Amino acid sequence: MAAVLAVFGGGSFLVNNLTGPACGAELIDSPTAPLQSATLMQQRPNSDRDRVVGAVAAMGPPFGPVVAGRDYYYDQFLRLYAVPDGVLALTRNNADLTYLADSDLAPRWALRPTAKRTAWDTSPDRFVLLNLEESKRITIADFDLRDGAARWCVEVGLRHRDGDPVATTFLPDGDLLAALPSGPDIAMLRLGAADGEQQWSRKISTADRADYLGLLTDELVLVGGTEEARLGDPAPAGAAAPAVSAVSVADGSVRWTWDDGPGARLHVVGVVDGSALVLSRTTAGTDLVALSAEGSELRRTALAPGAREATLRGQVVVVRGKAGLRGYDVATGNPLWQRAIPTDRPYVPLGFPLSQMPSVDADHLLLPTVSSLELLDLTDGTSESFAMPTDGLSSAYFPYQLLVTARHLGVVTNTGTVLATRE
Repeated sequence: MAAVLAVFGGGSFLVNNLTGPACGAELIDSPTAPLQSATLMQQRPNSDRDRVVGAVAAMGPPFGPVVAGRDYYYDQFLRLYAVPDGVLALTRNNADLTYLADSDLAPRWALRPTAKRTAWDTSPDRFVLLNLEESKRITIADFDLRDGAARWCVEVGLRHRDGDPVATTFLPDGDLLAALPSGPDIAMLRLGAADGEQQWSRKISTADRADYLGLLTDELVLVGGTEEARLGDPAPAGAAAPAVSAVSVADGSVRWTWDDGPGARLHVVGVVDGSALVLSRTTAGTDLVALSAEGSELRRTALAPGAREATLRGQVVVVRGKAGLRGYDVATGNPLWQRAIPTDRPYVPLGFPLSQMPSVDADHLLLPTVSSLELLDLTDGTSESFAMPTDGLSSAYFPYQLLVTARHLGVVTNTGTVLATRE
């Protein structure tokens, strides 16, 4: 075990390269798929699940034939995530993380984390797992995405606090950047792709929270902002204005910091063509602000009253407000379209943010509602509607997750999960 003491701004923490089996997670022998085939579902009927199966089977393109599914079990609470060339399946307590090949949905590997609270990230050939159990130091473990084999593991001398965001991103050379909460600050690390060796570490005191970390240019990453759910919270009294910072990928130094003045809360929507898009919310309203790679304000768009969520898809920013959805052009900030939604009853299932709604292609977003799936055209705001089962005011059939991969579309509800081929 090699230990490196990282010192910054009056503070320090240990970064240990760990060896040995089951660091971060244990590779499971003979993994099993958490899904049932279409044939098995026919042999084992379930009325609730089969209503979802029937609805998806009748939808038509881009939904193809139903090929897999699963009954709903409250104690397991299945989640499915699209990852490179596959699907990651996990359950309520992260018992096993199972990688299913997108070609046939067969399990290729499964990992059992050593902690119940985890975060993860993927590149085209790697799977990174962060163990965030409060009683232990944070570990960052790197695995081969093809077979789940462990590559390296690092222990960071910091402890995670429940509710604090963490963020990671892969650099073009494969190195991993991590942004971890450290008291009121953010601890940033660059770890080598091959062995997890620490390249540098820094304490960032200029950015708000570790909600966002992503490449801004080849030389800079953007870090900071706060979660969308916290945008409505008042800024801390007497504290510096919450901000975002651009950090050098070469040495972790802060190149510039931007804030929007006292009382503003910021959320990074994303980065496109070397400029950052940020939601800035004050008591006066919410603006969409574009920042240059040098940290100067390029343009500002005042959003409709009640705007509270945004997601960047290609050259369009989709914003959700109290009364509808609006699309804005990335290059100009000008509104492209608007779409009214009901205000007297639920429309999107509770707890399903725009950022988690999957893109089907460059021009279409799969939008869940309480009674349908909408294939939203990002160019004009129109949509094709696919009916879902309903049960009065009950949320039993509301989708709580949608999945889009190169070969499959998936719908996860409180009555069952269904996967169809993609046409």
